[in-house]
Amino acid sequence: MAGPDITVTVEYPRDPSLYQRDHARFLREANRNAAVYHHRKHIPRHFQSFAAAKYGYAPRRSFIGRDKRRIGYQGLKDRLGLPPLVSPRFTGGQTQRQVTTQRQVTATQHRSRLIMRLPFRGGTGRFRLQPGQRQLTVNQRVVMQIIHEIETIAPDEQRKINEVIHQDYAEQANKPGVRKRKRFGGR
Repeated sequence: MAGPDITVTVEYPRDPSLYQRDHARFLREANRNAAVYHHRKHIPRHFQSFAAAKYGYAPRRSFIGRDKRRIGYQGLKDRLGLPPLVSPRFTGGQTQRQVTTQRQVTATQHRSRLIMRLPFRGGTGRFRLQPGQRQLTVNQRVVMQIIHEIETIAPDEQRKINEVIHQDYAEQANKPGVRKRKRFGGR
């Protein structure tokens, strides 16, 4: 029942004065904290009015119908019998509430994974094709597009996530009481 996964991988050089175990623990915690930060600060932005421009969602424009009147994007989809608007900001309050409040974070020293649950059928993004079915149905493609749009990370958000990881790691490594390797001899 997992929703979109967001994976961030950062290479961070090992500090030779730290023990390997502490280095790995600090990186794991920094990756976990960055995923939580991303969920708290960046995911809610996908549901705001500027999201289409910032994240590059498919354009929502007006169309001219057969009767030469302008109809909106949703009007066209209604006439064609297609499901509602696809953008996450149009998927309803329940989706927004669930995606922005519930999360599961797993982290290693190399990457973190943010798992969000979507409140509708097929929200996992894993679909089984029925016998004789060659491609996903329209509703399945809509769910996949919603998941893809929520997974999108803007370049400025990626930079901020990297900064959070580096700052958090440095804070943990420089805390008083952290064991450091002592080198004897030589210079």
